[in-house]
Amino acid sequence: MRPKSVERMVNARMKTLKKQIQKITNLMISLKAKSPVLDEAVKLITDTKGVGDNSALSLLVAMPELGKIPKEQAAPLSGLAPNTIQY
Repeated sequence: MRPKSVERMVNARMKTLKKQIQKITNLMISLKAKSPVLDEAVKLITDTKGVGDNSALSLLVAMPELGKIPKEQAAPLSGLAPNTIQY
């Protein structure tokens, strides 16, 4: 069992992190709304079952090439198929 003081610190940190995540999410959604190109890219990615705005935006931040490269290059770039890269 954790001491109450540690539990309070952990809970306070979790509350802060949740607020920060919400703030970043709101900022990303705001940026998407202002950019027709970004909005269209998000729509394309979220057509995949189980992929929402947050996941789509995170993918686009990590891999801005998405939508601009062939699918054969996207999988290795993402690390999903690292042995298929052709040079």
